[in-house]
Amino acid sequence: MSDAPTCVFVNTYYQAFIEHHYSQNPDLAKRRYDDQHASLTATRFGDSDFYSQGLKYHGWQTVDLIANVPPLQAAWAAENQPATAQSSARRR
Repeated sequence: MSDAPTCVFVNTYYQAFIEHHYSQNPDLAKRRYDDQHASLTATRFGDSDFYSQGLKYHGWQTVDLIANVPPLQAAWAAENQPATAQSSARRR
């Protein structure tokens, strides 16, 4: 574990931007989380990763989350297989 300070940036994107970006990149929703995240970040929409990159430059650990993009969230869930409340209840 690193002693570097950590900062998490949680962003939301305008729905119209999300719809436009995915319509311009029709196969994007089927791609891995990292690919989708990189594609969205590469547009430099909003504050993108400007703050996190600045902090990384100064030795911080940073994470950029985009909280309101369903295909991105679905990809993360598929790759990380989080337990659902129902599956957790079955294990008890």
